[in-house]
Amino acid sequence: MDIEIVNAVVRWIDSNCDKPLKIKEIADYTGYSQRHIHNMFKKIVGTTLGKYIRQQRLCIAATKLKMTSQPIIQIAYQLNYDSQQSFCREFKKMFRVPPNTFRKQDLWDFSSYIVPFEFDLPELPKILFDNLNEQKLFGYEVNYDTCFTHHINEINPLHIELIIKNFEIYQDTIFSLVDKRPSHTNKNLVSVTAFIGTKNSGHRPHQCLLQKNITPGLYLKTTFYGTWKEYGILISRLYRHVLPGYKLKRRNARDIEVFNYSDEISLSDTALFYCDYYIPVIR
Repeated sequence: MDIEIVNAVVRWIDSNCDKPLKIKEIADYTGYSQRHIHNMFKKIVGTTLGKYIRQQRLCIAATKLKMTSQPIIQIAYQLNYDSQQSFCREFKKMFRVPPNTFRKQDLWDFSSYIVPFEFDLPELPKILFDNLNEQKLFGYEVNYDTCFTHHINEINPLHIELIIKNFEIYQDTIFSLVDKRPSHTNKNLVSVTAFIGTKNSGHRPHQCLLQKNITPGLYLKTTFYGTWKEYGILISRLYRHVLPGYKLKRRNARDIEVFNYSDEISLSDTALFYCDYYIPVIR
């Protein structure tokens, strides 16, 4: 019973991290006294409620630094710090470098992220590490801006439509090389660039195709089978749970999606499909 209450508290915190949370509000949410919820939380999670909230806010800040061009002072105020100075001081304590340095680093270091506490999540698919060689792909590239979310990889409906459209065209395994970085047009948005294609240059007239190479090197890999909603949850967990859990650094290369061809895949909430997902990493 206690662990279920704490899990509900953690999810409530995750949804309200950008608000000035107080333990009294959390106690009111659960119906328990402040002292009881504080003791229960510390016993199960292993840290105090206040410290957990601060840590998760700083993890959100780190992700915003990498995925948006929001000024540091804006990020600080969004996460309820009373000044840029206090935010920078706390950030450096946790991530060992100032926010501006973290933003400019070529690698995205997940080793200081704190894995969110959740006990009732479904088991993850097997996590592997795979060295990929350079491979030529033929296809086309699309670009669009999307809203920032600290869950990192909620699947954009446009991306799903593009995958399905290319299944219909190619009737073959589809590769998607996805890059996410700060938008050039809006400091609050994330720019997504996706190269979508196959290994076969003969599917379309050559002049209509772009060539893109898979960046060689080490990748974290997992194989997924399920629905689009479950796929979005998986990618979020890879970034929020697996990369921090393994203390990994993400290389400056594109994530790779490899969709196995199926003539049954669709936009339906119940449609099932297979996909291998790769994240470029350094161990």
